[in-house]
Amino acid sequence: MRPVGPKNQVYALGMKNISSSNPSNPSNPSRPSSFFDLGNSAESDSSSLPPSPLQSLQSPELLQELKTLVATETRTTAQIIALLEEVERRHLHLDLGYTSLFAFATGYLKYSEPQAQRRISAMRVIRNQPELKAKVESGAIPLTTLNQAARFFHKGDYTPEEKKAVILELEGLSTREIEKKLHPGEQELRFWADEELQADLKHLRDLYPNEPGLAGLIQKAVKLSLQARPAKRSARAAPQSTAPQSAEPERVASEQAAPDHFVTDRSFPTRPDSRVPGAALRRKIFERDVKCTYLHLGKRCGSTFALEVDHIIPWALGGPTTEANLRLLCRAPLLSGSFQRFRTSCKSRG
Repeated sequence: MRPVGPKNQVYALGMKNISSSNPSNPSNPSRPSSFFDLGNSAESDSSSLPPSPLQSLQSPELLQELKTLVATETRTTAQIIALLEEVERRHLHLDLGYTSLFAFATGYLKYSEPQAQRRISAMRVIRNQPELKAKVESGAIPLTTLNQAARFFHKGDYTPEEKKAVILELEGLSTREIEKKLHPGEQELRFWADEELQADLKHLRDLYPNEPGLAGLIQKAVKLSLQARPAKRSARAAPQSTAPQSAEPERVASEQAAPDHFVTDRSFPTRPDSRVPGAALRRKIFERDVKCTYLHLGKRCGSTFALEVDHIIPWALGGPTTEANLRLLCRAPLLSGSFQRFRTSCKSRG
């Protein structure tokens, strides 16, 4: 079997990286625990050690203790989801320098990537749904069901009532039954990704941040590739027109064909009275900053995900659209920063 390491990772379509850690290297294998120290490991002589508290339990007591802990775990998970929702509402992850709730969950809370993704997806599915939250806390609806539903909701625009109805229909179904119900005809594909492919996939996600998951990104790339081939053939056969064309239609076509921050039409200038920078000025900002410039406690964000050109002094407060007053920010601090600046401005004026 091919080994899994930092240079070769297993990916499954529609999922995050599912094998990027080394399971043979636990973070703290020697951590003592009086509850779990059974005293009969393979390396020790069980005859020389006293019996553990677990070994002294009668079977009915052991089963009842296990059942109680599972119920406690379920309630704790529901509480964690509720706290994550409040953290996102207050933008606390941004205050700590994390540009996304996922980065906060993996960096600050030390969740693994799959653990963080499952909890965040579940939180967003049941947001503002008290009845569903109660069912999650009781264990009637597990995280697995919510994550399968979240993948289904990515395919369309559903109202909160429609989402609630779908999830209630899934209550009590097994994972396989839910897959057949929500994703008929789909097949999971797995493949090895070397460092170059991983970098390309990350770049693709930066270009198309709204695509749902890895499967959405690959589907987008395949469609663009297939569309480009017949377009090239028709471009060779089409006669070249010598009639002059205005710069405005070319700019619009360029912006529609390429992601927002990779417009290559330099003929579109920045008007002095315009809030939107022209293509040439945007490219200057991207070439200068490259990554998100958001700073917190002296640490630069450095994200390349969903980058946008932002006014340092907001346009609404008189900031000009000039190279000196523009910067790159990823989406999370951009939205939060705009809200905080306007709130502060309103207070100072009022």
